[in-house]
Amino acid sequence: MCTLEPDVAAVRGYELRLIRCTLSPSQPSDIRHDGESFDGLINDLLKSIECGSYVQALTSQPSATVFQLGGHESLPLDAADRVYSELVQRAESFITDAASNAAEQRRRAVIVMCLAVAAILGFTQANFTG
Repeated sequence: MCTLEPDVAAVRGYELRLIRCTLSPSQPSDIRHDGESFDGLINDLLKSIECGSYVQALTSQPSATVFQLGGHESLPLDAADRVYSELVQRAESFITDAASNAAEQRRRAVIVMCLAVAAILGFTQANFTG
Protein backbone atom coordinates (compact mmCIF):
# COMPACT_ATOMS: atom_id res chain seq x y z
CA MET A 1 0.00 0.00 0.00
CA CYS A 2 1.27 3.46 -0.86
CA THR A 3 2.16 5.52 2.20
CA LEU A 4 2.50 8.81 0.28
CA GLU A 5 -0.09 11.55 0.36
CA PRO A 6 -2.50 11.20 -2.58
CA ASP A 7 -1.24 14.49 -4.02
CA VAL A 8 2.41 13.41 -3.93
CA ALA A 9 1.53 10.01 -5.39
CA ALA A 10 -0.29 11.70 -8.28
CA VAL A 11 2.68 13.96 -9.04
CA ARG A 12 5.04 10.96 -8.94
CA GLY A 13 2.74 9.17 -11.38
CA TYR A 14 3.01 12.11 -13.79
CA GLU A 15 6.79 12.08 -13.43
CA LEU A 16 6.95 8.37 -14.21
CA ARG A 17 4.82 8.84 -17.33
CA LEU A 18 7.21 11.57 -18.49
CA ILE A 19 10.24 9.35 -17.89
CA ARG A 20 8.61 6.47 -19.76
CA CYS A 21 7.81 8.58 -22.82
CA THR A 22 11.35 10.00 -23.01
CA LEU A 23 12.59 6.49 -23.61
CA SER A 24 10.20 5.88 -26.50
CA PRO A 25 6.85 7.32 -27.56
CA SER A 26 4.04 5.03 -26.50
CA GLN A 27 0.31 4.89 -26.56
CA PRO A 28 -1.25 7.21 -24.01
CA SER A 29 -2.73 5.52 -21.01
CA ASP A 30 -6.39 6.17 -20.40
CA ILE A 31 -6.48 8.02 -17.10
CA ARG A 32 -9.63 9.67 -15.85
CA HIS A 33 -9.60 13.26 -14.71
CA ASP A 34 -9.66 13.50 -10.93
CA GLY A 35 -11.66 16.70 -10.84
CA GLU A 36 -8.67 18.89 -9.95
CA SER A 37 -8.32 21.64 -12.52
CA PHE A 38 -4.63 21.01 -13.25
CA ASP A 39 -4.93 17.23 -13.47
CA GLY A 40 -6.86 17.49 -16.72
CA LEU A 41 -4.29 19.86 -18.22
CA ILE A 42 -1.43 17.61 -17.14
CA ASN A 43 -3.08 14.51 -18.58
CA ASP A 44 -3.72 16.30 -21.89
CA LEU A 45 -0.08 17.38 -22.09
CA LEU A 46 1.14 13.89 -21.20
CA LYS A 47 -1.08 12.30 -23.84
CA SER A 48 0.39 14.63 -26.48
CA ILE A 49 3.93 13.82 -25.37
CA GLU A 50 3.28 10.08 -25.18
CA CYS A 51 1.98 10.14 -28.76
CA GLY A 52 5.02 12.09 -29.97
CA SER A 53 2.91 15.20 -30.71
CA TYR A 54 5.38 17.64 -29.19
CA VAL A 55 4.26 20.63 -31.24
CA GLN A 56 0.69 20.05 -30.06
CA ALA A 57 1.89 20.10 -26.44
CA LEU A 58 3.95 23.25 -27.00
CA THR A 59 1.12 25.11 -28.71
CA SER A 60 -1.52 24.06 -26.17
CA GLN A 61 -3.45 26.31 -23.84
CA PRO A 62 -1.31 25.35 -20.82
CA SER A 63 1.79 26.50 -22.70
CA ALA A 64 0.19 29.84 -23.54
CA THR A 65 -0.85 30.20 -19.90
CA VAL A 66 2.55 29.31 -18.44
CA PHE A 67 4.49 31.59 -20.77
CA GLN A 68 1.81 34.30 -20.91
CA LEU A 69 1.63 34.19 -24.70
CA GLY A 70 -1.07 35.79 -26.77
CA GLY A 71 -1.59 38.67 -24.40
CA HIS A 72 -0.58 42.27 -24.61
CA GLU A 73 2.95 41.60 -23.33
CA SER A 74 5.31 40.29 -26.00
CA LEU A 75 8.68 38.59 -25.75
CA PRO A 76 11.87 40.57 -26.37
CA LEU A 77 12.99 39.17 -29.73
CA ASP A 78 16.25 41.09 -30.08
CA ALA A 79 18.46 38.45 -28.44
CA ALA A 80 18.10 34.74 -27.73
CA ASP A 81 19.38 35.05 -24.17
CA ARG A 82 16.75 37.69 -23.37
CA VAL A 83 13.97 35.48 -24.79
CA TYR A 84 15.22 32.53 -22.75
CA SER A 85 15.51 34.62 -19.57
CA GLU A 86 12.00 36.00 -20.03
CA LEU A 87 10.51 32.52 -20.58
CA VAL A 88 12.29 31.18 -17.49
CA GLN A 89 11.01 34.11 -15.44
CA ARG A 90 7.45 33.56 -16.68
CA ALA A 91 7.60 29.82 -15.90
CA GLU A 92 8.93 30.50 -12.41
CA SER A 93 6.24 33.11 -11.89
CA PHE A 94 3.56 30.64 -13.01
CA ILE A 95 4.74 28.15 -10.39
CA THR A 96 5.29 30.46 -7.43
CA ASP A 97 3.19 33.61 -7.74
CA ALA A 98 -0.27 32.25 -8.44
CA ALA A 99 -0.11 29.04 -6.43
CA SER A 100 -2.40 29.15 -3.42
CA ASN A 101 -1.10 25.99 -1.75
CA ALA A 102 1.68 23.40 -1.98
CA ALA A 103 -0.43 20.86 -3.87
CA GLU A 104 -1.33 23.39 -6.56
CA GLN A 105 2.29 24.53 -6.76
CA ARG A 106 3.45 20.93 -7.36
CA ARG A 107 0.92 20.50 -10.17
CA ARG A 108 2.01 23.78 -11.74
CA ALA A 109 5.61 22.54 -11.61
CA VAL A 110 4.57 19.33 -13.37
CA ILE A 111 2.93 21.38 -16.16
CA VAL A 112 6.17 23.32 -16.65
CA MET A 113 8.15 20.05 -16.58
CA CYS A 114 5.84 18.56 -19.23
CA LEU A 115 6.42 21.57 -21.47
CA ALA A 116 10.19 21.30 -20.95
CA VAL A 117 10.18 17.62 -21.88
CA ALA A 118 8.03 18.34 -24.95
CA ALA A 119 10.48 21.06 -25.99
CA ILE A 120 13.58 18.88 -25.72
CA LEU A 121 11.94 15.88 -27.38
CA GLY A 122 10.54 18.11 -30.15
CA PHE A 123 13.98 19.62 -30.70
CA THR A 124 15.55 16.17 -30.82
CA GLN A 125 12.90 14.92 -33.24
CA ALA A 126 13.26 17.89 -35.57
CA ASN A 127 17.04 18.05 -35.55
CA PHE A 128 18.31 14.51 -35.04
CA THR A 129 15.80 11.72 -35.56
CA GLY A 130 13.45 13.32 -38.09
